[in-house]
Amino acid sequence: MRSKRMWTTMATMVTVAALCGVAAAGNRRKAYSNGVEDADATSWWFAGNAGVDRGVGLSHTGANNVWARGTSGWNAVNIEMPTLPGASCTATIWVRRSATLSNGVVSVHGFGAGLPLVTQQNLDQGPSMPPDRYDQYSLSFTATALSQLLLVGFWGNGQDAWVQVDDMRIECNQECSARTCADFEAECGTRDDGCGNMLQCGHCDNGESCHANMCF
Repeated sequence: MRSKRMWTTMATMVTVAALCGVAAAGNRRKAYSNGVEDADATSWWFAGNAGVDRGVGLSHTGANNVWARGTSGWNAVNIEMPTLPGASCTATIWVRRSATLSNGVVSVHGFGAGLPLVTQQNLDQGPSMPPDRYDQYSLSFTATALSQLLLVGFWGNGQDAWVQVDDMRIECNQECSARTCADFEAECGTRDDGCGNMLQCGHCDNGESCHANMCF
């Protein structure tokens, strides 16, 4: 456990598995997901009493999930996930909760002073129904930076309360203007078209070599 960022008091590290996709020219799309399947990297950290369940049959999918549990104070699971600045994004997360939970939230934050709130949704009160079911929460927002903080947390109310969290995902879509090799005056090699697609700009004649998309 290590302390990290403002309200975070303890950390256990878990990896983020990133899935990146690019749509057709004119629209840039990126999707990132985390199924809590690897506990050896640096993407998750925890506040209060929280951690990872590994292979104990409590996950939504796969083998593992993260959790927070407590009777007092702030208890939360946190993850930093990549986004596209200015893009329209949707975060989805699967949560299971105890009947005693109150004052719980799913939220998206920036990393400026005070971790500015981007958007927030309250967790339902009362148990998940049926009790072994995960509920999906979805938050739409405009990304403010190259990454955002996602968290699920609650303030203790004197009762033993908990959340279990799995399968966090962010998908971002951003309009863009695709350009051609001619627009860049590129004679050879490859170049990003400005929408995440790679242009193939040809080859140089025999005896010439390609440098910075120019033949010499």
